[in-house]
Amino acid sequence: MRLYEGLFLVDSNVAAKDWSGIEKHILDLLAKQKVQIEHTEKWPDRRLAYEIKGCKKGTYFLVYFNAEPGAIDEVKRDVALSERILRVLFICEPGLDE
Repeated sequence: MRLYEGLFLVDSNVAAKDWSGIEKHILDLLAKQKVQIEHTEKWPDRRLAYEIKGCKKGTYFLVYFNAEPGAIDEVKRDVALSERILRVLFICEPGLDE
């Protein structure tokens, strides 16, 4: 398993109305691929450099998790199908393989 950092961007208006639902949605997408969550953190709303799907402000959700390399492609596919997540970025932490 490898340690990954995932940064999820959601519309700040949606996040303000239903943050617990957004958080559960993201964690469920990850749990579907049997990842092990290490740490989660909600970042404050931020003005975006450019509009994304009509949104000018976004809320970021940072997640550190352990997963098999093949699981990332499946999570990316699920995120692409999700209407609640605007963007996602995954980074594999180098040299931390088990």
